[in-house]
Amino acid sequence: MVSQPAVAAAALALGWAGIVAEFLFPAKVIPGALGGVFALLGLWALLPDHLGMALAVALPCSVVTAFLLAIAVRARRNKTAV
Repeated sequence: MVSQPAVAAAALALGWAGIVAEFLFPAKVIPGALGGVFALLGLWALLPDHLGMALAVALPCSVVTAFLLAIAVRARRNKTAV
């Protein structure tokens, strides 16, 4: 059932929403963990039959995640103690 493209796309959407929620509310761990699991599940479901679609989703998400991580690291480094 998960290998159907519509279900895999829904899993990817839920995963992306969970990862975004983790960036918006950093103290919460559950949305990011579930988002990662759903994103990996959705990509895994797309790989056997739809490799191009899986790569088309994974690469932009990877770039956005790397960009946000770089911003978070830079902000943490520039943070001053009060």
